[in-house]
Amino acid sequence: MFPHRQARSQAERRQEAEQGLLKAAIHLLVERGFHGFTLAEIGERAGYSRALAAHYFGKKEDLLSQVAAFIVRHYGEAVWCITSEQPGLERLTARIRRYSEYLTTPPSRALNILMAEAAFHPTLRRAIARLHQEGTAGWSSEIAAGIEVGDVRPDVNIGAQTSIIYCFLRGLSTFLALDPKFPRAEATEEFIEELVQRIAIAPAR
Repeated sequence: MFPHRQARSQAERRQEAEQGLLKAAIHLLVERGFHGFTLAEIGERAGYSRALAAHYFGKKEDLLSQVAAFIVRHYGEAVWCITSEQPGLERLTARIRRYSEYLTTPPSRALNILMAEAAFHPTLRRAIARLHQEGTAGWSSEIAAGIEVGDVRPDVNIGAQTSIIYCFLRGLSTFLALDPKFPRAEATEEFIEELVQRIAIAPAR
């Protein structure tokens, strides 16, 4: 009687199941590493049948590529979707701090594992490459916004500064994966201070 409502409900149930599988895969990645679990165990951990992950995603590599995209969407909500700061250095530095804080979360640790494995898995490598492109584009936009509002020097090399920011944050992620006690906050504040000195029109007060 209500075919549209029924179809929508089925789509919602599938979306809920897929997200449950992706979240289960994140936890298993952090607990056991890339090779420490199977698709069947993902389904079981998520509370579904052991066959559901294979049914929805096919191969483990394909599922983990979707995990990477899911993590980045989650990261985007945590880092980029907060817009209380004004464009420019204020927002750029605030987002660097939020990114640094996000690196301590299980999804970030799982993404670090996937990046380490990407060189050996073509589908995953392509997914990670797309995520790198999206990530660097975001930082480039923030620097460009600072130039537009007038607190970042107009002669700044946006591409070079974007690479420096991205490399610092990804390197920080690697250190934290190896040593959770690494002085993340202190390193982040030192990095921000040096970044502002390099790109600001006038020293921040």
